[in-house]
Amino acid sequence: MSTSKLFTKDFVLVMCFGFFLFISMNALTTVLPTHVTNVLDDPFIGGMTTTVFMFAAILTRPLVGYFIQKVNINILNTVSILLFAILIFALQFTTVIPIVMTLRALQGVLFGILSTTVATLATSIVPANRRGEGVGIYGASQSTGGALAPVIGLPLLQNFSYQTFITAVSVAAFIGFIVSLLTKKPEKKVEEVTADPTEKVSFWDYAFDKRALLPCAIVLFVSFPLGGVNTFMGPLAAEVGLSEHVSLFFLAQAIFNLVFKTNAGKIMDNHGHLVVVYPAIGLGILGFLILTRLNSLPLFILSGALIGAAIGSLSIVFQTLALNSLSDDKHATANAMYFSFMDFGIAISASILGMVANAFNFKAVFVVAAISLVLMFIVYFSTLGKNKAQEKVTES
Repeated sequence: MSTSKLFTKDFVLVMCFGFFLFISMNALTTVLPTHVTNVLDDPFIGGMTTTVFMFAAILTRPLVGYFIQKVNINILNTVSILLFAILIFALQFTTVIPIVMTLRALQGVLFGILSTTVATLATSIVPANRRGEGVGIYGASQSTGGALAPVIGLPLLQNFSYQTFITAVSVAAFIGFIVSLLTKKPEKKVEEVTADPTEKVSFWDYAFDKRALLPCAIVLFVSFPLGGVNTFMGPLAAEVGLSEHVSLFFLAQAIFNLVFKTNAGKIMDNHGHLVVVYPAIGLGILGFLILTRLNSLPLFILSGALIGAAIGSLSIVFQTLALNSLSDDKHATANAMYFSFMDFGIAISASILGMVANAFNFKAVFVVAAISLVLMFIVYFSTLGKNKAQEKVTES
């Protein structure tokens, strides 16, 4: 097996960019709904701050898959992350819900661009025969940022002020802007898809490809419960008297997400995806069921560890399968589709699970989350779980 170098300077810079992008994004996704829910006493409106953001990202990504073929990817990254930081900072100057929702929609557009371009940079750098490992390690950097965000963000909101929290998040995004200035365009340009520069690029060819549809669609069953964790973990902790310990849940989630995401891709490269997916689904179901019977701090931390391990492993497998289903020049398309389905699951969960919480309680949210993973097991078993041809990553 090839020992092609993975940790190049460019790859490390892209990892740093992903870390600061996702720490800023996930801090808002986790803390802003909690803040709005507390202020308005309405979980549905709190969830809508996430729904608006995610749908804006989803609608933007098909355009990114096309325009990334036409523009300098580094310039697009740099301009987008700077605007993202400015729009985050602007949140502290208004509490008017329509304005907040407008800012969230604009942030969603920019996040749709950024999450696609930075993932495409990462996947264009890693060796093909180590793609699962490379995607896993890059994904671990963004997931670590995302999972640590509430560990930092919730205490800022609880112990200081909403304005302090927003300022800190905008600073994190601005650090991403500094990193983007240092990142060089890959020698093999990710936007070059043909040797003939006069050849027209079809929008639909690079906005969507049915070959990547199945792994992207299955990831909905992962992102739906993840949306419940991001949006309603704070309120659940308050409901059971553990609100002062919610950061420990997210810390456990971050650590186990990092460990499992880093190793899941390597295991997949060497042994196929079946040996990763089935155990991960089992860990996730167990983690969510613990939350439905939550009554102690050790169980709270254990559930965070199990959910982090499950989501970290599953997300890497299905992103890698989407990438492997398309040629290298369409990695932007695969990433755009994957993240769109991921965000769609989070977006609909924020609203649907908000209604579940209103009708029942916050523990009921995680009953539905467990059911989502049971459905994932059924769909995966009847499709990709039976397809031996896709079981191992092939070198291209």
